[in-house]
Amino acid sequence: MPLTTIRRLVTLTLLPLAVAGAALLVSPTAAHAVTISPLEQAVVTATNKARTTAGCAPVHADGRLQAATRRHSLDMARRGFFGHTGSDKSTFVTRDHAAGYKWPVSENIAYGYNNADKLVTAWLNSPAHRKNLLNCKARAIGVGIVTSNKGTVFITQNFGGI
Repeated sequence: MPLTTIRRLVTLTLLPLAVAGAALLVSPTAAHAVTISPLEQAVVTATNKARTTAGCAPVHADGRLQAATRRHSLDMARRGFFGHTGSDKSTFVTRDHAAGYKWPVSENIAYGYNNADKLVTAWLNSPAHRKNLLNCKARAIGVGIVTSNKGTVFITQNFGGI
């Protein structure tokens, strides 16, 4: 799908269930520590603010989901496409599994946003994205943000259970 100058949001849900200025966050399992950029952390923070306002528990950053989301955003940025299916025909489920995460729940993607609050607000204004973001069964999150050579920002947000 060719890129346009319009900001686009797409969502997909599974129904049953070196980065500048990066900080190290440790998920509940220390084996899955994650390095996260300031913008990625801002998306996690804005997501958790919306979740707690809606009565859901906050989600924790998980290194496996982080790796899967960053890989997908990088794939889209390098190859100039926008979609849930990777250039290798992968889905968020197969990407999360390949990264070692066994309980994928859903995925949101977007491009053209470089402000976490505006991005999360846009997702909240879309019924399908809102459903993913405010799914109280989600316990973990990965946010991968990559900027293409042309300056387009690609964002992938995956949620996981357990």
